Amino acid sequence: MTEKDFLMLDGMSLSAQFIRLQGKSMLAPSYVVDGSVQIIYVARGSGQIEAIGADGLAGKSEMEEADVN
Repeated sequence: MTEKDFLMLDGMSLSAQFIRLQGKSMLAPSYVVDGSVQIIYVARGSGQIEAIGADGLAGKSEMEEADVN
């Protein structure tokens, strides 16, 4: 997806990514070195997020449909 798909992203230095997961699947872990932030929106179903911050502390969150994390 680019700013051509979402005009609101133009000039904001933001990007969007669409990911569709099948039941019982997992998204590979990712790591960002620039300190950027990821926002996750669950459109349907439910999910679980596990993250480790720069300080080494781990966090776990359960998500349901329409949740934003």
